[in-house]
Amino acid sequence: MSMKPLQFDPQVAGELVNKLIAGAQSFTPPTVNIPQQIAATPGIGRFGASLLAAAERTGKNMATLCDIAVGVATASRRSLEDMQHHDEDLGHALEVTL
Repeated sequence: MSMKPLQFDPQVAGELVNKLIAGAQSFTPPTVNIPQQIAATPGIGRFGASLLAAAERTGKNMATLCDIAVGVATASRRSLEDMQHHDEDLGHALEVTL
């Protein structure tokens, strides 16, 4: 049951990370539900929610977690686009990395 890893695409990863960081920075007042805002951001969805959950657990900021997520994707030679469809894998990879 081996799957061929998808090639890591730095441009796609960069765009995704930029959307996440922009989403997190745009909605910083404590009255705003950041997880809902990021989950509603096109192209982010549950991937962003996984990063937010990791941020809450670890106390690290979103920019740091985005860097880590890119590192995890690069190390596993998978694209972030692929990883966002495998939330459990991403969550586990982030937890191990952190």
